[in-house]
Amino acid sequence: SKMTDHKTDDKFSLETLAAKFSLVEVNKADIKTQPLLDAFKELAKIFDVLGVAPLKFVKDDLLVKIATIEGLIEKEKESQHPTQHYQKLQTMLKYEVAEKKVDSRGSGTWNFVRLSRTLDFVAILLEEVYANTLANAAYKAYEGTFATRHPWGVKKIIGMAVYALPYKKDFFERLDVKDHQVESGIKSLLDIFQPIRKNIYELYEDANLLKQLL
Repeated sequence: SKMTDHKTDDKFSLETLAAKFSLVEVNKADIKTQPLLDAFKELAKIFDVLGVAPLKFVKDDLLVKIATIEGLIEKEKESQHPTQHYQKLQTMLKYEVAEKKVDSRGSGTWNFVRLSRTLDFVAILLEEVYANTLANAAYKAYEGTFATRHPWGVKKIIGMAVYALPYKKDFFERLDVKDHQVESGIKSLLDIFQPIRKNIYELYEDANLLKQLL
Protein backbone atom coordinates (compact mmCIF):
# COMPACT_ATOMS: atom_id res chain seq x y z
CA SER A 1 0.00 0.00 0.00
CA LYS A 2 1.00 3.61 -0.48
CA MET A 3 1.15 4.14 3.27
CA THR A 4 3.95 1.62 3.75
CA ASP A 5 5.88 2.92 0.73
CA HIS A 6 5.90 6.37 2.24
CA LYS A 7 6.94 4.94 5.58
CA THR A 8 10.22 3.40 4.43
CA ASP A 9 11.62 6.77 3.43
CA ASP A 10 10.74 8.35 6.75
CA LYS A 11 11.82 5.40 8.86
CA PHE A 12 14.82 6.02 11.04
CA SER A 13 17.91 3.93 10.43
CA LEU A 14 21.11 4.15 12.42
CA GLU A 15 23.07 3.08 9.35
CA THR A 16 21.59 5.79 7.11
CA LEU A 17 22.28 8.39 9.78
CA ALA A 18 25.91 7.28 10.05
CA ALA A 19 26.24 7.27 6.25
CA LYS A 20 24.90 10.84 5.94
CA PHE A 21 27.17 12.21 8.66
CA SER A 22 30.19 10.41 7.25
CA LEU A 23 29.74 12.47 4.06
CA VAL A 24 30.51 15.64 6.03
CA GLU A 25 34.06 16.89 5.43
CA VAL A 26 36.60 16.22 8.16
CA ASN A 27 38.57 19.43 7.63
CA LYS A 28 36.62 22.24 9.31
CA ALA A 29 37.44 24.82 6.60
CA ASP A 30 35.89 22.52 3.98
CA ILE A 31 32.58 21.70 5.67
CA LYS A 32 29.91 22.27 3.04
CA THR A 33 26.60 23.45 4.40
CA GLN A 34 24.21 21.33 2.32
CA PRO A 35 25.56 17.84 3.12
CA LEU A 36 25.54 18.86 6.77
CA LEU A 37 21.90 19.97 6.52
CA ASP A 38 21.03 16.69 4.79
CA ALA A 39 22.62 14.80 7.68
CA PHE A 40 20.56 16.88 10.13
CA LYS A 41 17.34 16.02 8.27
CA GLU A 42 18.18 12.38 8.92
CA LEU A 43 18.98 13.15 12.55
CA ALA A 44 15.51 14.69 12.99
CA LYS A 45 13.96 11.24 12.48
CA ILE A 46 15.41 9.93 15.75
CA PHE A 47 12.84 12.07 17.57
CA ASP A 48 10.10 9.93 15.99
CA VAL A 49 11.83 6.87 17.42
CA LEU A 50 11.80 8.50 20.86
CA GLY A 51 8.13 9.26 20.23
CA VAL A 52 7.36 11.76 23.00
CA ALA A 53 5.41 14.94 22.24
CA PRO A 54 7.85 17.52 23.69
CA LEU A 55 10.69 15.87 21.77
CA LYS A 56 8.59 15.94 18.58
CA PHE A 57 8.69 19.71 19.10
CA VAL A 58 12.50 19.52 18.88
CA LYS A 59 12.16 17.74 15.54
CA ASP A 60 9.72 20.30 14.11
CA ASP A 61 11.92 23.13 15.29
CA LEU A 62 14.98 21.48 13.76
CA LEU A 63 13.27 21.13 10.38
CA VAL A 64 12.25 24.81 10.43
CA LYS A 65 15.85 25.83 11.16
CA ILE A 66 17.17 23.62 8.35
CA ALA A 67 14.65 25.09 5.92
CA THR A 68 15.67 28.63 6.95
CA ILE A 69 19.34 27.94 6.16
CA GLU A 70 18.42 26.21 2.89
CA GLY A 71 16.43 29.32 2.01
CA LEU A 72 19.57 31.43 2.48
CA ILE A 73 21.57 29.08 0.23
CA GLU A 74 18.88 29.26 -2.46
CA LYS A 75 18.49 33.03 -2.24
CA GLU A 76 22.22 33.46 -2.72
CA LYS A 77 22.28 31.18 -5.77
CA GLU A 78 19.39 33.04 -7.37
CA SER A 79 20.61 36.57 -6.75
CA GLN A 80 21.73 38.69 -9.71
CA HIS A 81 25.33 38.43 -8.60
CA PRO A 82 25.53 34.96 -7.10
CA THR A 83 27.94 34.62 -4.19
CA GLN A 84 29.16 31.55 -2.30
CA HIS A 85 29.02 32.70 1.32
CA TYR A 86 26.48 30.07 2.34
CA GLN A 87 28.14 27.15 0.56
CA LYS A 88 30.37 26.41 3.55
CA LEU A 89 29.83 26.74 7.27
CA GLN A 90 33.04 28.72 7.78
CA THR A 91 32.30 31.30 5.07
CA MET A 92 28.69 31.63 6.25
CA LEU A 93 29.84 32.56 9.76
CA LYS A 94 32.51 34.97 8.50
CA TYR A 95 30.08 36.66 6.12
CA GLU A 96 27.34 37.09 8.73
CA VAL A 97 29.82 38.43 11.30
CA ALA A 98 31.02 41.00 8.74
CA GLU A 99 27.45 41.92 7.85
CA LYS A 100 26.44 42.09 11.56
CA LYS A 101 23.70 39.55 10.95
CA VAL A 102 24.65 36.93 13.53
CA ASP A 103 22.02 37.90 16.11
CA SER A 104 19.16 37.99 13.64
CA ARG A 105 16.68 35.14 13.94
CA GLY A 106 16.82 34.76 10.16
CA SER A 107 20.57 34.30 10.06
CA GLY A 108 22.37 31.06 9.30
CA THR A 109 24.55 31.57 12.36
CA TRP A 110 21.59 31.82 14.74
CA ASN A 111 19.65 28.95 13.20
CA PHE A 112 22.65 26.66 13.04
CA VAL A 113 23.17 26.94 16.80
CA ARG A 114 19.96 24.96 17.30
CA LEU A 115 21.18 22.27 14.91
CA SER A 116 24.44 22.01 16.81
CA ARG A 117 22.62 21.74 20.12
CA THR A 118 20.41 18.96 18.75
CA LEU A 119 23.48 17.02 17.60
CA ASP A 120 24.93 17.39 21.11
CA PHE A 121 21.62 16.22 22.60
CA VAL A 122 21.56 13.03 20.50
CA ALA A 123 25.27 12.38 21.13
CA ILE A 124 24.92 12.70 24.92
CA LEU A 125 21.77 10.57 24.90
CA LEU A 126 23.56 7.78 23.00
CA GLU A 127 26.68 8.07 25.18
CA GLU A 128 24.58 7.73 28.34
CA VAL A 129 22.02 5.18 27.21
CA TYR A 130 23.97 2.07 28.26
CA ALA A 131 24.60 3.16 31.83
CA ASN A 132 21.13 4.64 32.38
CA THR A 133 17.46 4.20 31.64
CA LEU A 134 16.42 5.94 28.43
CA ALA A 135 14.55 8.52 30.54
CA ASN A 136 17.67 9.38 32.57
CA ALA A 137 19.89 9.43 29.48
CA ALA A 138 17.45 11.78 27.75
CA TYR A 139 17.23 14.09 30.75
CA LYS A 140 21.03 14.23 31.06
CA ALA A 141 21.21 15.09 27.37
CA TYR A 142 18.53 17.75 27.86
CA GLU A 143 20.34 19.28 30.83
CA GLY A 144 23.55 19.47 28.84
CA THR A 145 21.93 21.19 25.86
CA PHE A 146 18.49 22.83 25.57
CA ALA A 147 17.93 23.28 29.32
CA THR A 148 20.52 26.06 29.47
CA ARG A 149 18.08 28.31 27.58
CA HIS A 150 14.80 27.05 29.02
CA PRO A 151 12.83 28.56 31.88
CA TRP A 152 12.00 26.46 34.93
CA GLY A 153 8.47 25.66 33.77
CA VAL A 154 9.66 24.13 30.50
CA LYS A 155 12.33 22.12 32.32
CA LYS A 156 9.66 20.68 34.56
CA ILE A 157 7.50 19.62 31.59
CA ILE A 158 10.47 17.93 29.88
CA GLY A 159 11.49 16.34 33.17
CA MET A 160 8.10 14.67 33.35
CA ALA A 161 7.91 13.92 29.62
CA VAL A 162 11.08 11.82 29.56
CA TYR A 163 9.35 9.27 31.78
CA ALA A 164 6.99 8.56 28.90
CA LEU A 165 9.91 7.46 26.73
CA PRO A 166 9.92 3.84 25.55
CA TYR A 167 11.91 1.14 27.30
CA LYS A 168 15.51 0.91 26.19
CA LYS A 169 14.86 -2.47 24.54
CA ASP A 170 12.06 -0.96 22.41
CA PHE A 171 14.20 2.06 21.57
CA PHE A 172 17.03 -0.19 20.37
CA GLU A 173 14.58 -2.19 18.25
CA ARG A 174 13.41 0.99 16.55
CA LEU A 175 16.96 1.90 15.54
CA ASP A 176 16.59 -0.60 12.70
CA VAL A 177 19.81 -2.48 13.51
CA LYS A 178 20.32 -6.19 14.20
CA ASP A 179 20.35 -6.86 17.95
CA HIS A 180 24.02 -7.76 18.23
CA GLN A 181 25.01 -4.67 16.23
CA VAL A 182 23.23 -2.03 18.29
CA GLU A 183 26.16 -1.29 20.57
CA SER A 184 28.78 -1.22 17.79
CA GLY A 185 26.39 0.80 15.59
CA ILE A 186 25.94 3.43 18.30
CA LYS A 187 29.66 3.51 18.98
CA SER A 188 30.63 4.03 15.36
CA LEU A 189 27.98 6.76 15.02
CA LEU A 190 29.44 8.56 18.06
CA ASP A 191 32.90 8.28 16.48
CA ILE A 192 31.55 9.99 13.35
CA PHE A 193 29.79 12.69 15.41
CA GLN A 194 32.83 13.53 17.50
CA PRO A 195 35.01 15.43 14.97
CA ILE A 196 31.95 17.14 13.49
CA ARG A 197 30.90 18.44 16.92
CA LYS A 198 34.46 19.59 17.57
CA ASN A 199 34.69 21.35 14.20
CA ILE A 200 31.38 23.19 14.64
CA TYR A 201 32.51 24.34 18.08
CA GLU A 202 35.88 25.50 16.72
CA LEU A 203 34.36 27.34 13.77
CA TYR A 204 32.13 29.31 16.13
CA GLU A 205 35.11 29.92 18.40
CA ASP A 206 37.26 31.10 15.45
CA ALA A 207 34.53 33.59 14.53
CA ASN A 208 34.24 34.81 18.17
CA LEU A 209 30.73 33.41 18.34
CA LEU A 210 31.19 30.89 21.10
CA LYS A 211 28.89 32.74 23.48
CA GLN A 212 26.09 32.08 20.98
CA LEU A 213 26.76 28.38 20.96
CA LEU A 214 26.91 27.82 24.71
